[in-house]
Amino acid sequence: MERLRTSRRPWCGPAGHSLGARKATLYLADEQDARVRGLVLASPSARAGGIDGPSEHRAKERLAQGAPDELLPIEPAWAASAANYLARFAAGSVNDAFASTGNAEPLLAAVRAPVLALLGGRERAGEEEARSELESLRGRAVRTAAFTSEVVAGADHLYAGREPDVAARVASWMRGL
Repeated sequence: MERLRTSRRPWCGPAGHSLGARKATLYLADEQDARVRGLVLASPSARAGGIDGPSEHRAKERLAQGAPDELLPIEPAWAASAANYLARFAAGSVNDAFASTGNAEPLLAAVRAPVLALLGGRERAGEEEARSELESLRGRAVRTAAFTSEVVAGADHLYAGREPDVAARVASWMRGL
């Protein structure tokens, strides 16, 4: 650990997958860490919208009942505790990474480091929709030094069976920094 702190070589991270992409963006937007040479967003879920009214109501009910840790079924793919769900959609939270609450810019707009955004071709209705989502992200990255995006043909959200290809793409991009 001490070697990392005293190293003069720039740190290449952060990188994040799915919700981790939002968290990596939040970190870099908040910290403006000069050691960071690039940001990798793998399957960043840039389409996430605002808080769901019925879920917000259930979450607030659970908090009022003293059950902030009770899991709420949000949609078929995920669940969250009442407290986590409300915190996730608060202004300035991880949900503002690629969109924003109110009229503020998304957190991605504050990122100055080069960005690599990857999306699996099977994550959306088709590869064209995936490309469109990545272009939307590019439009929100208004201060980045460079924005590179790639659709990984035939890949799902986890890049199952395509991991070596994704690793090679990331490594090649990093060598170019």
